[in-house]
This record gives sequence, C-alpha cells and structure tokens, in this order.
Amino acid sequence: MFHSRRIAIVGGGGSGITAAWLLDPCHDVTLFEAAPSLGGHAHTVSVEIDGLTCPVDDGAAWFSDPLYPHMLRLLELVGASTRRVGMSWGFEDTTRDTTPLNLPPHGVLGAFQLLAKGAWWSDLVRLDNALRAAEPLVAERKTDWRWTDFVAHHRLSPRFAAKVLTPIVAGAWGAPADRIAEMSAYTLLKYMVLHRPSTLAPFSWHVLRGGVANYVERVASHLTRAVVHRGTPVTALRRDALGWIVSTEGQEARFDEVVLAVGAGVAQRLLKGVAGVERLAAHVGAVETYRTRVATHSDVRHMPRRRSDWNVANLRFDGQNSRMTIWSGHPWGLPVFTTPIGEGPLPARTHHVSTFELPLLTPDHHRGQRALGGLQGEAGLHIAGDWTRDIGSHEDAVDSAIAVCERMAPHSPNLARLRLPRVTRFGAPIGNPEGVAA
Repeated sequence: MFHSRRIAIVGGGGSGITAAWLLDPCHDVTLFEAAPSLGGHAHTVSVEIDGLTCPVDDGAAWFSDPLYPHMLRLLELVGASTRRVGMSWGFEDTTRDTTPLNLPPHGVLGAFQLLAKGAWWSDLVRLDNALRAAEPLVAERKTDWRWTDFVAHHRLSPRFAAKVLTPIVAGAWGAPADRIAEMSAYTLLKYMVLHRPSTLAPFSWHVLRGGVANYVERVASHLTRAVVHRGTPVTALRRDALGWIVSTEGQEARFDEVVLAVGAGVAQRLLKGVAGVERLAAHVGAVETYRTRVATHSDVRHMPRRRSDWNVANLRFDGQNSRMTIWSGHPWGLPVFTTPIGEGPLPARTHHVSTFELPLLTPDHHRGQRALGGLQGEAGLHIAGDWTRDIGSHEDAVDSAIAVCERMAPHSPNLARLRLPRVTRFGAPIGNPEGVAA
C-alpha cells in the first residue's frame, strides 16, 4: 500500500525543482530555496543594450539532442519553448601569427582561407584522430583515466597536446588551468566526442526562448500540491527517532525524508555533525570544488580582432591559459558576451558577474559518485544535483532528480511521462529576435 510522506527538498535549482515536480503527485513536498528566485545554475541575466533587453544565460545554457534527452523532454512537458542555434566555434592561439581556426568555415571565403592554413590542417587531422580514439573511452564510461593518462596512452604529439588539444578542453570546461592534468579524460572529452566539430556544418543546439530561467518557473507552475519557499535558506538539519527536523531562520518543521539538492559545499555544511548519516556525509565531504566567476559583458577585446572571425564559441589561448567567450548576443548581432574570468580582472562594460561552485571532476570524484549512489536513501536522506552524476551537466541534474523519484515514488505519473520519448521536434532555426524586448 502506498503512503504519502512529508518530503523536504533543500535547493530550487534544476535538480530540486525537477524532484519536486516528480514527487508532487505522490508526496507532501516542501521546497526551500535560499535565493529570492529559483534556478541555481539555470540563471538568466537581462542585459539592456542598444535599446533592447537581451536575455543571457550565464550558467546552464545549451542543450543538444544526444546529451540532453531527459532535459528536452522535461521542457516539452512543461511547455518551455526552445529555438535551434548552429554552434560555430573558433580557436585562436595568440602566440601564433595566424588567423583563428573557425569551424565551420565562414562562407566560401572562409573555406578557402581554411584550405590555405597548412598548419591548421595538420592539427585538424590530429584533433579528429584524438576524438576518434576517445570514442571507446566515452562509450564505456571509463572515468578512471586522468587527462595525462589519455595523452600518454595514445602517444599524442607533445606540441599538439600542449598547444591545441589541452587548451581546447581546458577552455571549454573553464576549470583551473593547473588542475586540468588530473581531471578525468572522460569528463573533458565527452562533450567533444558527442558533438564532434565539423568542417562543413554547425552542430545544432537548443536554447531557451527568453532564457533558461523561464523553464524553472514553468516547472514550478506545474506543481499542484508542493509548497515552494523562496528566499528561505535552510540553516540546519538534524535527525531524531521521529524523522528529520529542518531549520530555517526562526522556524523548524518536521519531515519524513530530506532531499539535498544543493551544491557540494552547502551539502557539506548542512550534513556536518548530523547523526545517522555519517557514511553519506563522508562521501559528500570528500568532494573537491572550486569557484568560478562568469562575467556578462560587452568587451570586444575578449573576441577575435576581426568581427568576421567571431563565432558563437570563441576559444583563446595565450600560451599558458585558455578561455572561452560565448557570443550570447549572436542571434541579434549584439555585442553581448559571457566569459569565465576566474579571479582575473573584470572585462570592460561588465553588466553582471555570477559566481558558481563547481566540482573538480577527477577520477576520484567519479569513484565518489558511484559510492554515493549506493548509499542514497540511507536514514531517509537523498542527495541530488548535477555534481552527483556523470559530467555534471544540467542533464545530470535532471537525472539525479529521476533517481530520487525512482526510490521514493517509482509509480509517479510525472516520472512515467518524463521517461517517454519526445513527441514534438521543437526548436525552430534562429533568425528573428524573439525573446528580445524593445
């Protein structure tokens, strides 16, 4: 016989709000979000420029068919509309006297220019060979190889590894440059293997109309029973013989089970000293994280010198560090960009800076994920979040919520609907300024 239970969800990002929606038909759910608005890494900045208000996603932003099946199905179910964007990318080595490598080439002239770049052609062949070599690694989810293990095993050219491949994966991930060598090769390469750069046509991605934060609010609007408390940080958790006690500022409430859908650092703080969950807390406590700042700005110095070389994704390598700048205003030709800046100086004309806590995805981290999975639900505690699964994408956030629901409400009608394949192929090609307000 099914019994409804009182469930507290701490955190209203992608994993928390999805868990709330999945559990909503079956349990009495209360969600606590510390920030005034829901979303977490699903964060949209409104930028006013040239008389327009442009939505810019500076966290989760791009969703592809092969990597985000559950995410795209969720968007469909809650009526969140996307448009398709052709992903062009460029790699610029400022230490080389050459124009950037642009893929796909920019028109006929760009194709001829690419043919004329003899040095780039050899690197393109090596890049394609490296990604082909990585296919079994990704298919088998071989997470125990460090980046240096992959480079050594496949005997990659030292110059190519140091000057091309490593800067590309480092810039794409935005992780600390001095830690890339110890990160999991599987993690660093999965995106590129599934979205292999083409010299002929851009890879098609989905973006949310009006910004990614819209989907979180749409999921929240589909809750029928759950209670959502915004701007309500959880200050403490404790457990006794009757269940869980969740403390917020000046208030306490009892629950049968708790879902922690927050970053690893917050989870570590909330689980410190909680009786009965020591094994879970130990694995959460072993997660190593780093903070990164992402600037939304209009500083064209972070882009290639010639506007004709601008791409949606622009990787720049200065011989030591690599950084990716996304041309967020690309659909409308606006000079609006997002760049991970770490602890570096702010770009000129910075509109907004967000700080995100991210896991350092090493082989040890992946081993910890597997161990954590075996302890989920112990003493009525469940851990969700992108960092608990695979490569830490927004699909992994949604999948972590699915895993919570499979344990707590396996017959949830919303879970059954989410497991079905997408019905419609939404996402029209971009070209008109929908989502941009005058």
